[in-house]
Amino acid sequence: MMDNKFKKITIISILFIISLVPIVFMGETFHNNTLENNKQTIDTNLNTNLFSTDDYVPILDAPLQGLGNISISKLTFDQEGFINESGEYPNLVDDLSSGALNITYLGTNYLETVEIAQFNNLDDSLPQSNKITVLLNESISVQYNSSINNAEGYMIYNMLLFPRTLKHVFIQNQSDPDIVELTEEDYSIDSHDFLKFNFENYFRTDFHNFSMYFIFEYDLLIQGWELSQKSEETLTITQQEQTFSPSFYYNFTATGTKSTGNWTGISTTLADNLVVELIIDPLDKELFYEHTLKINDQNIIDFLVPDKRINVTMSADAKLFSLDFKANFTLRFENPVDYSWAIDRLYGDRNIRQRIYFPALIAGPEHIFLSDVILIEKTIISDQVIKNSSVFERILNYFDVIEFVTQETIENSLIFTDNAVKTQGLKIVIPYLILGEINPFSINYDATNDLKIIITDNTRMPLVGYRVELIYYGKKYGTYISNDLNQPMAKTYSDENGLALIENVPNGNYSVRIYQGNTLISETLINTFREVNYFITDIPHFPLWILIFGGISGLIFLIGLVFYFNYMKRS
Repeated sequence: MMDNKFKKITIISILFIISLVPIVFMGETFHNNTLENNKQTIDTNLNTNLFSTDDYVPILDAPLQGLGNISISKLTFDQEGFINESGEYPNLVDDLSSGALNITYLGTNYLETVEIAQFNNLDDSLPQSNKITVLLNESISVQYNSSINNAEGYMIYNMLLFPRTLKHVFIQNQSDPDIVELTEEDYSIDSHDFLKFNFENYFRTDFHNFSMYFIFEYDLLIQGWELSQKSEETLTITQQEQTFSPSFYYNFTATGTKSTGNWTGISTTLADNLVVELIIDPLDKELFYEHTLKINDQNIIDFLVPDKRINVTMSADAKLFSLDFKANFTLRFENPVDYSWAIDRLYGDRNIRQRIYFPALIAGPEHIFLSDVILIEKTIISDQVIKNSSVFERILNYFDVIEFVTQETIENSLIFTDNAVKTQGLKIVIPYLILGEINPFSINYDATNDLKIIITDNTRMPLVGYRVELIYYGKKYGTYISNDLNQPMAKTYSDENGLALIENVPNGNYSVRIYQGNTLISETLINTFREVNYFITDIPHFPLWILIFGGISGLIFLIGLVFYFNYMKRS
């Protein structure tokens, strides 16, 4: 009797426990999805691990290209100077006309280059000059016959090339092989730069044949000397490390002048009969390629010497020397978060964010900077920009840009359509860089977008209390986004309407992950240009679970009753 009673109690207990299974399941489900977890807060505790501007030092203090140097290896000039000035020395007119004085120009010879034109943008210790100073020797032959009545016994001479500085005067008597340097007591320089020499007092004889050699320095100017990058070329960076091959101009005019009147410097003109052989030695010349050279639009060939210097002969009457060439540069963004090109952080309040870029020039010529490289920033528009700056205080320009993108790249776009997309963003002109520099620049912007995400089950019924996690360019979205450091946003849960609202986020695409507790349920792509992003999951509708477990429990209960009544009949 006791055994039958015990069996009845056991069967009833089992049936009662089975009936509690759906209730236990529902209780666990409500615990995971409780609205107490749905606190839509944004963590504004900013990470203070900021980069220091002291870690970045400019190599170039001003946007000046290295030019190298220019020297002269040969010079040709063949024109005699002034031997008569009737206003100041009227008596010499008779000497020259009577034959008492005869002066013959022998020539002007190049001796050496005293000073080269040079500019090195990275070495202030070197002299910087845009003129070439050469040492020249101008020679004349003088015949004088004092037996002619009223001969004056002196001569004047003024070299034609100007500007110049007389350094030495030498004389050689025809009867004496020695060349003797005159002292300043032997001659004088008048107010118009004429050299006056009283040879009768110097030689103290009646008939004289002698030669004179004027050693002087002459300045030839290198004007309009510049190296510039061709602005008509478009250089757009599309990879985190990319090599560019921009073209450059290397231009100047070699300008020599000479006097046109007897008085030196009163009037000058271009020395069109002055011909110079120039050696142009640009910095980093070994990295240049695809050279083309023109002088006043005339193509020049065979101008490169084996060491890549340029040897060219040209007249010094302001003809334009124009060299075109290319060089390779490699630009890299240091440690960017994927193709956001930068790190991104909350900068102030809840909506002011800062994008910090770290461009570095890692290969290229040492003395030539790279400029005008374009970065298309697709997740910021000009209306959102508050401030921009460069650590090196270099100009940072940006412009509105609209791009058309094909269907294949639709997942990376900001505005979705059926067949193609149109994106709006910024065209940023990266500040110039020279080899070895990292020049951080930043854009402070207003994050004006709110992400509205409605999470539903497979019957489009709201899911309550599910945790939402945003992924932005492969990193958890939050107040600090970088490869080395990440500060995610505070946990956000869906409310009773299945809505998860995340305010003040940057433009663009996001991956959204849905968690039930710590279990990843589903993941999809959303963007800020939809007013509402609907996320339909594969989670079954909750009342269906009640029916399933209720049905199973009822079936088990009926089976239990059948066993119970069969047992009662046998007993």
